[in-house]
Amino acid sequence: MLALLLVLLAGLALALLYSHRALIFEQRSAALQLRSALALHAAEAGRDWLLVRLNHPGPLDAGCEPVAPTPGSTPTSLRERWLDLDPATGELRAAAVRPACVHDGQGWQCLCPAAGAAVSSAPDPATSPGDRPAFALSLAPGPRPGSLRLSVTGCSSVGRDCGGDAAPDARVTLRQLLQPLGALLHLPGAALQAGGRVTVEDGVTLQHEDPAGGGLVLQAGAAVTLDPRTRLLGPPGRPAAQTWVAQDPSLAGSADAQLRRLFGLAADTVAGLPGWQRLDCRSGCDGTAVEAALAQGRRSLWLDGDLQLTGPAQWGDAQRPLLLRVRGQARLAGALQLHGLLIADAIDWQASAGASAGLQGAAISLGDARLAGPLWLRHDRSVLLRLRDLPGLYLPVPGSWQDFDNR
Repeated sequence: MLALLLVLLAGLALALLYSHRALIFEQRSAALQLRSALALHAAEAGRDWLLVRLNHPGPLDAGCEPVAPTPGSTPTSLRERWLDLDPATGELRAAAVRPACVHDGQGWQCLCPAAGAAVSSAPDPATSPGDRPAFALSLAPGPRPGSLRLSVTGCSSVGRDCGGDAAPDARVTLRQLLQPLGALLHLPGAALQAGGRVTVEDGVTLQHEDPAGGGLVLQAGAAVTLDPRTRLLGPPGRPAAQTWVAQDPSLAGSADAQLRRLFGLAADTVAGLPGWQRLDCRSGCDGTAVEAALAQGRRSLWLDGDLQLTGPAQWGDAQRPLLLRVRGQARLAGALQLHGLLIADAIDWQASAGASAGLQGAAISLGDARLAGPLWLRHDRSVLLRLRDLPGLYLPVPGSWQDFDNR
C-alpha cells in the first residue's frame, strides 16, 4: 500500500512539473531578458560616457575624472591621450587602448589606461550586492576626416570583453560613427590671411614653402601695401610677386560670414561649444588670463574683447599648438613666440627692435592687419592639422548606430 502511495505521489509530482514547464521556461526567459537588457543599457551608457569624456576639454586622471593639473606637469585631455594625427597625411589615429567601467551601485568606476586594455575586478557580493553591469570600448579612425568609429561592449557583469576574464551572462556590442561639430573645415592657405587691408612694414618675413598647400604667404580681401624690404619666401623657384594675392573676393563678407566659412557654424554657436575656454576681455586682456588658461591645459581660447600682449611670452609648441580667437583687436608687441592659429577681428603686430617675434602656423585677420618687424610668420600645415579638431564637439552621426556585426 505504501509503495502504491509513493508511486502515486511521484506521478503527481511529475504531472505537476509537466504542467508548470511553461512557467519555468518563462522564468528562465525573463531572467535572460533581464540580463540582456542590463548589457544593452550598459553599452548605451558606455557610448554616452565616452561622448561626455571625449568632449571634456580639461585634463582627466587615470579614472577619467576631471583633475586639477599639478605644478610642473603637462595636463592632457582624453583626446590628447587617445587621439593623434599623422602630420603628413592629416589622418586621425587612435591609440590601442580599451578603457572599462563597472557600476558599483552608486555610479560608474572606470579605468582609463594610456595604452592597452583595462582590467576591472568584480565587486564583492558581500559588500556590494546586486547586479553590477560593466562596459568597455575602443576607438578607430572613421571614413571622413576627423571622424571616429566607436565600438562599445556592454555586459551584465564584469566579464570577457568588459574588463574581466569570466564569461558574462549577456553581452551586447554597439557601434557608431562620431563626427566633430564646429571643427575647422578649411585651414588657411597662407601664412597671413586678412579680410581687409594689409600693411606690411620693414623687417617682416612671410613664409610658405609648401607647393602642395598653394605656397601663398599672404592673401587679402582688400588692398595690400608691402614694404620693398619685406621678405616673401614661397616655394623654391617661385617669384615673390606670385606668392601673395590682394582683392581676393573669396575673403569678402563680415567677420561672422568668414567664421561661418571656417567652422561651418554661426559665430555665437561656435563660441558656445564646450571645447572653447571663453575669457571675458571686454575691458581688455593683457595675456595673464590666457597664460592661466594654458596652465590648466586649455588650448582653444575664445577672448571676448581686445588682447593687448607685450612679450616676452611663448604660447604653444609644435606638438601642442594653440587655437586663439580674439573677438576684438589683437595688439601684439615684444618678444613673442606663438605656435598655432591666431584669429582676430583685426591684427596689429609691431615687434620691438632686437626682439625675436614670430608665429608658426598661421594668422587670420577678419578685418585689417598691420605687421612691423623684426617679425616672421611661417605657414605650417602640420601645426594647423593638430588643432583642426580642438574646438569640435563629437556627436553621433545619425543612422550610424548598429547592434549587429556586418564587417
